[in-house]
Parts: sequence; structure tokens; C-alpha cells
Amino acid sequence: MASTKRLTNDERKAMNLWWQLVFAEGGDKCAMTGSHEPCAGPPVAHHIAGRGNGRTFNPDLGQQLCTHHHMEAQFAPHNNKRLYLSWLELNWPEKYQLYMELKDKVVKKRDIDMKQVVADLERRLDKAMCMVA
Repeated sequence: MASTKRLTNDERKAMNLWWQLVFAEGGDKCAMTGSHEPCAGPPVAHHIAGRGNGRTFNPDLGQQLCTHHHMEAQFAPHNNKRLYLSWLELNWPEKYQLYMELKDKVVKKRDIDMKQVVADLERRLDKAMCMVA
């Protein structure tokens, strides 16, 4: 997990909600389950488009991966981003398309209504949890 020292309380809350939502919508399994390499290690929530420019709290740009597929596998995003994006395009085309649409978009932190972000994430998490139950 990245340092949260510079985050406001609303940003910390949004990040926590984002993580919960990625896990809830991920069905408690690695997105690369059944791929070229077996899963290993605990699950993590991966930011497909990084953590900046307004993309940090977008749950549609999140993906649950096991530690191995997050950091070490041949197609791991933190090992080989180019191969990971090729894998993403083939296996999760809707996430890839959103990434391509937003990857160069610049949003200033001051332009983000964090209270609204938190409220939106809470609503979506509530909905995801109802679907699981």
C-alpha cells in the first residue's frame, strides 16, 4: 500500500472504500485466475491507471490480483506494463477501453469533490454487498 500521509480524511475514506469495492466486485479471486501462471500470495487491489489525475478513486479502474500476478508474473503490471496492458485488452476490454480514454486526462486535485466521491463509493459498495449477500 502506498503512503497515505498526505491524504485528507475524505481521501483516506475514499481509498478504503475503493479497496473494499474492488474486492467486493472482484469476487474474492485474482483477475488472472486460470491464466498462464498459477496464483500465489494474498490478494491486492491494483490501480490500473495509477493513482493520480482523478483516477485514484475510480473503481472501474481497479482490479483484484494475487500478489504474484500483481508484482512478479510475466504479465504483472508492476513487472511488464506493456504485456499487462495487452493481457487487459484481451481479457477485460471494458477496463482497457476506460484506461485508454482516461490515461492522459489531467484532473486537478482541487477540482475533485471528495465528499461526492465518498458518497458515490459508499452507494456502489452498498449495492455490491447486497449482490453478494
